[in-house]
Amino acid sequence: MYGEVVFNKDTLYKYVTPTAIGTEYLDSSTNSIAYTKWNDQASFVHGSRKAHRDWFITNRMGMFDARYATGTYVEETSTLNWKGETNKIPSLRAVANANYYFGISSDKIALENTHAKVNKGDSWSYTNSEIPKTGAKFQLFGIKEMKELDFSNWGGFNTFNIIGNCPVLEKFVFGSMTANPNVLTDLAIGTKMPLLKYIDISNTLGGGEAGDAAAFTNLDLTGCLYIETIIAQGCNNLATINFAEGSLVKYLLLPNGYKNLYLKSLPQLTINGIHYESNASSIERLIIENCAKIDAMKLLDDIMNVENSKLARIRITGLNLKGNGQDLVAIMNRGLKGIDSTGTAVNKCTLVGTYQLTTLLEESVYN
Repeated sequence: MYGEVVFNKDTLYKYVTPTAIGTEYLDSSTNSIAYTKWNDQASFVHGSRKAHRDWFITNRMGMFDARYATGTYVEETSTLNWKGETNKIPSLRAVANANYYFGISSDKIALENTHAKVNKGDSWSYTNSEIPKTGAKFQLFGIKEMKELDFSNWGGFNTFNIIGNCPVLEKFVFGSMTANPNVLTDLAIGTKMPLLKYIDISNTLGGGEAGDAAAFTNLDLTGCLYIETIIAQGCNNLATINFAEGSLVKYLLLPNGYKNLYLKSLPQLTINGIHYESNASSIERLIIENCAKIDAMKLLDDIMNVENSKLARIRITGLNLKGNGQDLVAIMNRGLKGIDSTGTAVNKCTLVGTYQLTTLLEESVYN
């Protein structure tokens, strides 16, 4: 092995000098420089290629594991698993992001009976041979290369564990208004679906096996920067969706009973992109911060004046308004309270920004 100094000199002679300085060619008859030639050799620099070797070996061995259904492919940490109750023969569908192998197993089904190669862009589906018994456990393999995953024809989940990561999943259809309700305590997405663009959790209720009616009140999408569409109709216990700040949300369908509408740094979302299963009367807390395409005061007015509105606390920042002040008076007369920057409830409504009055208000109006 050569020392590090030799390697550094070798790099200079082979790649840096021909690219940056050029190579001089002599005229043998005059012994003077005939011409200088520049060659772009920098693009050939590969270093030790250790990162490439690690990547190649890991992925190649992973592909062998997937092909022969062994090793890390069948470890529980690389799968999804679930239990539930349904009154029909269930099925699911997945689309491959790359050439890979998908399969499913259960108490009655061996993986080798469903294990199959799926080419990039092709769809793979599984239909159970019978109505599963209540509490039957299923396990899905190959999730690391699934681009789309559709459970809309399954339904009835009471346990759903996203154990492995779904690093390339873009579309996740979890629920359906035509399938059995999913009765869960949690759907732990977190950072396990970083490229997710579309999610449908329709008909997913609180409850769980313990019968806790307050369960499944929160959906955590803080690890989904690319999320564009969220459909949550029929999720009547869902109270809060936590978005990643800066995410690309464009369409939002909220369920009846939804309570906390927190919109922070959502640059693509507009008022027309926010939809309700029936109306916005159930919203109790509203936060709008750094949402360039949302007319915050218009959204506030829409929610505040809907019939039977339960709006109690607001926080809106970045305001730059001009008017006679009657809109502020209406908010004050409504008795709305506020939320500070940490999410803590405060006694006065929180409107942050500037307001240029075109008419001077009597002091008695605001004191």
